[in-house]
Amino acid sequence: MTKYLLIVICAISLPISAATITADATGPETSNAIDFWGVSFDSGSGFVQSITWDVSSFPNFFFDFDPAFTGAGNFGPEPLLSNLVGLQSSDITFSFTGVAPTVITANFAAGSFEAGDSFRFDADIDFGATSGDLFAGLAFSVTLENGNSDSGTFAVTGAQSSGVTVNPASNVIPEPSTYIAMLFGIFALLGLRRK
Repeated sequence: MTKYLLIVICAISLPISAATITADATGPETSNAIDFWGVSFDSGSGFVQSITWDVSSFPNFFFDFDPAFTGAGNFGPEPLLSNLVGLQSSDITFSFTGVAPTVITANFAAGSFEAGDSFRFDADIDFGATSGDLFAGLAFSVTLENGNSDSGTFAVTGAQSSGVTVNPASNVIPEPSTYIAMLFGIFALLGLRRK
């Protein structure tokens, strides 16, 4: 009986480890800076499945992917990748709706984006010369391949920069019903042993 109780106590008290992922917007403007937006997987285990940037809370901001206005500067009809560390451009695909979305999502090939990896990219915000600090309040979220996620909002980090750090749990967190089922199973085993 003591053996089973120890197993349950150990299972319940396992530490939840979290991944640490940092994002930023750095620079004097979005339209000509190929490295304006950045994301790094600083520590933890697991793999990132997707990352989302949401500027819908800013009334004048949207990501400008209109092909009629590309070519000037370093922006185009989709985000342009740069400074890839541990990733290849084929590992990342962006999804968004229309040519003026307020939300963009980066999706990653399975097993590709892990601790130590990072990338930067350009995605023009169509509000003139927009420095990184103006994105304080931008909604940012990360989902890991195990389904765990975390979100936060950008805060000013410097004269021309803002950013956020999120910490999704990198191991699977059992639902409360799982613990209840485990306890019922243990009590059933204990009941059978007594007979």
